[in-house]
Amino acid sequence: MYLYGPVPSRRLGVSLGLDVVPRKTCSLNCVYCQLGPTARPTLERRRFFDPEAFFVELQEKAPHLPPIDYATFSGSGEPMLNADLGGLVRGVKKILHRPVCVITNGTLTTDPAVRRDLAEADLLLPSLDAASQEVFLRVNRPARGLVIADIIAGLAELKRESRGLFHLEILLVRGLNDSEDELSLLRAAVGRIGPDELHLNTVVRPPADSSARPVTPERLNEIAGTFEVRTRIIADYAGPVTRARALDLIAEIEAYLLRRPATTADLAAMLGRDERAVQGALKDLAAEGKVELVHRDGKVFYRRKGNGS
Repeated sequence: MYLYGPVPSRRLGVSLGLDVVPRKTCSLNCVYCQLGPTARPTLERRRFFDPEAFFVELQEKAPHLPPIDYATFSGSGEPMLNADLGGLVRGVKKILHRPVCVITNGTLTTDPAVRRDLAEADLLLPSLDAASQEVFLRVNRPARGLVIADIIAGLAELKRESRGLFHLEILLVRGLNDSEDELSLLRAAVGRIGPDELHLNTVVRPPADSSARPVTPERLNEIAGTFEVRTRIIADYAGPVTRARALDLIAEIEAYLLRRPATTADLAAMLGRDERAVQGALKDLAAEGKVELVHRDGKVFYRRKGNGS
């Protein structure tokens, strides 16, 4: 199953998710990752499946989709690690005739071939959580050989080469990358990259490392005012109920929780269903041992069993 949603997004309106790498296949092992730890971070780009199988699923689902704003490559790993990414982006555009977004950690943008693949997208949402190697190692815990200075240079090249919009995200973790020294370096890096927008985020879902803590809303607002580029705070989505409607509620919940934890209210909004129906489905899934509860900052999140291991 390569598709999930459509779901509402803080930044993308109604978005159809496209998941094109195996779960937790990533070049980073970020302390804040909502999907849990990455066992073996990798830099190897591979063909993980026959693209034809992806396009068959997309063509079967396309006639039944509600109106969407974006088709988004994201999900349970790093999309850049799929060696077929450029062709997948082009194929999605042909089938859906909708804008395509790629959410990426940006680590492979030092490779011109990767930049060519990413440049096919209408919107790029790369992330940059550190500008010094020391903080990069502490926050993102990268695959061996990754150097943050090279990644910043790659992101700047990607911005120059991309045809669409370029929105950069920084996720701040209290006590790790929110010092004045690191923020000064991040401001310089953002100035060099030149994104169309900067998005600030913090830890809002159960992280891979339980010690990863959010910065306060006040601090996030304060930091936002120090960047010269247009800056949005995207933590804590509270948008309207989506137009999308799940055909199979339990299957949609399972597919979503495989990729990220969510509260009952999150799922109800994302799937366009009554909260009581979602609660009933979650109760059934819990009874079958397929989901588990996680308590975080006074909220109860559900996640697929084993997602935090």
